[in-house]
Amino acid sequence: MKMRIYGYGRISTRNQSLKKQVEALKNYGVKEENIFTDVIIGNTRENSLEKLFEELKRGDILVVRRLDKLGSDMDIVKKRIIFLIKRKVTLKVLENQVFQKYLENLENEDSVYLEKKLEGALEILLLLKEKKNEETRELLNESNPKEKLKVDKKSLEKFKNLYEKYLEKRIRKKDILEKLEINKNGFTLYESYIK
Repeated sequence: MKMRIYGYGRISTRNQSLKKQVEALKNYGVKEENIFTDVIIGNTRENSLEKLFEELKRGDILVVRRLDKLGSDMDIVKKRIIFLIKRKVTLKVLENQVFQKYLENLENEDSVYLEKKLEGALEILLLLKEKKNEETRELLNESNPKEKLKVDKKSLEKFKNLYEKYLEKRIRKKDILEKLEINKNGFTLYESYIK
């Protein structure tokens, strides 16, 4: 069976328009008959998205203009991305190339770490969106974030030991941040070193 390219767009208020989203999807190469859209106002359900998720098969590509088109909050978005990765469907996010790089690395990830790594990437994305951390944005805009983080072996070893306890739920993420004097973004980048 050959690979298919699908697109999805959604709006959630009456003053928004689907036109730009549909144009971006077409420009990427999605055929009009493979573009699904939803208008979510009030208690309306995402009927087109549900139908689309039923259609998607291994090897297909799903294109969205922005990540927030996949759900109303980050928990929903996270679950849907995990669903796509497990089904071996490639997700293309047109307006966030930094996050796209993270997605590409996650496609081959062991399912044990998949959710944690995705959670970290989404946290970073939220920080970027809210423009709360200029330093993190500069770091993530580099082609290889690992090259920008200077980590000595001793600190990395400390992080590995603490991280194992964190995975076993013996300590909290907050404890690691305090002990290593790093923020959430530093945690995600340290984590990327040991994967």
